[in-house]
Amino acid sequence: MRRHLFAGLLLLGLSTACLTPEEGATPSGDTIGRYQVQASLTNNECGEGHPAPTALDFVVDLGHLPGSTRGYWKLPDGPEIEGQMERGEGFRFVSATDAVAIEPDPNTGAPGCSITRTEIVEGALEAAEEVAPDAGPGAQDEEHLVGTTTVRITAVPGGDCTALLAVYGGPFPTVPCELEYDLDGQRME
Repeated sequence: MRRHLFAGLLLLGLSTACLTPEEGATPSGDTIGRYQVQASLTNNECGEGHPAPTALDFVVDLGHLPGSTRGYWKLPDGPEIEGQMERGEGFRFVSATDAVAIEPDPNTGAPGCSITRTEIVEGALEAAEEVAPDAGPGAQDEEHLVGTTTVRITAVPGGDCTALLAVYGGPFPTVPCELEYDLDGQRME
């Protein structure tokens, strides 16, 4: 039962990125571009507790609110995530979701366990190394996306999550734990 919960958690974040883009699924503000991104797993402290494919391939739309440091990260069929984006500097987007991992037991008074899954996407948009002579002005701007996605699993205070630990038969070696992906993407449009 617990493993189904953790498989579901992945669907909230990274795996929604594997869907194909829909028309009109653009972020708020000025559109920066649509990027085809490859993600490579570089660290997994969560073991079997959180699904972590070694590679992911997804599409993301980025937007920016002019005159501000607000930016938007939008996966197809996923929520729009507001964060920080400074054109020519970098970006940072954070989303968090709580889920009940172990229901409280009113008969025994066991508090149950809830966990928080926080995903932090950080990186930058870089100019293309080579640009065709007829590409036009600004063609090399923001062509390449580089960064990391870090997923943190933490226990919500007040619960008892020991049953989630591998030493007690659970899927996690330890809680809190992290997994991290390196991101490498190219502008599609």
